[in-house]
Amino acid sequence: MENNQQNSKNISSTTKFGGGNNKISNKGANVFYWVMFAIPLLQFIIFYIIVNFNSILLAFQQIVPRKQDGVTYYVSSFVGFDTIKKFLTVELVSESFKIAIKNSLVYFVFSVAVIIPCGLIFSYYIYKKYPFAEIFRTFLFLPSVICVLILVIFYQYLVDLSIPELVKKVTGKRPSGLLTNTDTAFVTLVVFNFLFSFGPSTLVYLNAMTQIDPSVVEAAELDGAVGIKQFWLVVFPLIFPSITSYIIISIAHVAINQLAGHAFYETGAGNYKVQTIGYNLFVKVLGSQAELNYPMAAAGGIFFTLIIAPLTLGARWLFEKFGPSVD
Repeated sequence: MENNQQNSKNISSTTKFGGGNNKISNKGANVFYWVMFAIPLLQFIIFYIIVNFNSILLAFQQIVPRKQDGVTYYVSSFVGFDTIKKFLTVELVSESFKIAIKNSLVYFVFSVAVIIPCGLIFSYYIYKKYPFAEIFRTFLFLPSVICVLILVIFYQYLVDLSIPELVKKVTGKRPSGLLTNTDTAFVTLVVFNFLFSFGPSTLVYLNAMTQIDPSVVEAAELDGAVGIKQFWLVVFPLIFPSITSYIIISIAHVAINQLAGHAFYETGAGNYKVQTIGYNLFVKVLGSQAELNYPMAAAGGIFFTLIIAPLTLGARWLFEKFGPSVD
């Protein structure tokens, strides 16, 4: 009897102690949650709100030059929504900006319709360890470790010097460089960005494929799913989150992607046909008297943020809701 009472006390003590541990555990979980929540929140405050706070203010200002004792300085003043209205009624409808918008949308469609399928095909080829797969993996990794300026110089030499000289030897007439010719410059830039971004995106898909449980692939093969059928029914649904991430990032970058235009053309003054939205706004804040264009560029940044942000969030919601299930 005494032993039973003693065991009951021990159980009661253990239960109370366990309850205390649960409280401590729950408190620790809450602290961990808020710490993890605070990290992205702090990042957003520092790298977006604080960094862009002055840019947001500039969208509601006007900057005018003043001279005093032969020295030029700039004075800003608040003008309400006048700068934004000017951007919408003058800048946005200008011929150069229409071309920039078209170029940005064209490259977005190209990246989704061409770069993603090509990346998936090559990553699946390497994943299945077909002939020369390791050689392809090595070459795809090279753009990630080589300085982009080196690639720019090599590519510019190739398309502006080597190819025209080759054409001259064949036809006897030397054409202008592909980057120099206004009719071929944008396509040439698109090809460069395709070659530069193709490797890293392919490696991302390949990494997602290597995380697939081999037993799932073996079961699919026993059911007759091989080759393209295996890719479409098994691999594609399992790596779909990686694909959606690429598309969502592409949407978010529509208004900021410069297609390496500054590396090839610097301010781009000689060829506005290669400009994208991001390159156009970037060029505005370069060169002499660039300060005068700060408010206009800031207004453009706010305008496109208000458009791109909902589209990005909406695309993510659609992919999560209607995308293929991994079950």
